[in-house]
Parts: sequence; C-alpha cells; structure tokens
Amino acid sequence: MATLTLPVAAKAASLSVLCVHNRYIQPGGEDQVFESEAQLLTENGFRVKKIEEQTTYPGGLVRKIEAAVDCVWSRSWHQKFKNLLRDRRPDVVHIHNFFSVISPSIYYACREEGVPVVQTLQIGRAHV
Repeated sequence: MATLTLPVAAKAASLSVLCVHNRYIQPGGEDQVFESEAQLLTENGFRVKKIEEQTTYPGGLVRKIEAAVDCVWSRSWHQKFKNLLRDRRPDVVHIHNFFSVISPSIYYACREEGVPVVQTLQIGRAHV
C-alpha cells in the first residue's frame, strides 16, 4: 500500500479534527475510508478524535418508532455533540456518515458552537 503525505503547509497547521462516523450494520468501504483518513491525518500531525456510533436493528415497535424519529433529529446526539464541541473545541468537524443513529442534528450543534464542518459523501446512489 502506498504511503500518502500531505503538503508541508498542512502539516504545520496541526489542526484539531473531530472525525464522525455512524457505522452501518454491515461493514463496508465507508468504514475503511473513515479509518484510513483518520490515520492519514494523525500521521501528518493533525490531532484527531474519532466519534463513532454503530447502527443496530431496533427491537420492538416503540424502539422502531424512536429510531425513525431519531434518524431525522436526535435530541440526545444534538446535546451530546454540543457538549463534546465545548469540551474539545476542534478546529473542524469532518463528518463521514450521520445516518441512522447520530442524525443531522450534529450539523446544528456545530453551527451553534461556531465549528466549521467538512462532509465526505462516499456513496452516490441514483434514486429512481
């Protein structure tokens, strides 16, 4: 496997990056990209904190309804992420995947705390 390096100017920056990834039930390429990018950033002098969640099958009707609501807006992740941003004060948040547990609520937490966001879209699906 080839070794990748970043430009010297990027190395000197030594930014703090919060990398966020919600893993699907079935492992896939997104998981590998998340791990590889976090490793690349770390090896090049960035301070990386990984935030990970695992999607699971919800059991029971009530939990299924809660999961459906949470995938649109998770109040618990919104608050948890705001607290995390206040504690860690990252220079940037890099979101790989927020579905289905973390939810888009973390974007609002970032905006409320004034932290810029970078989003990686790894799956391009054509919806017909």
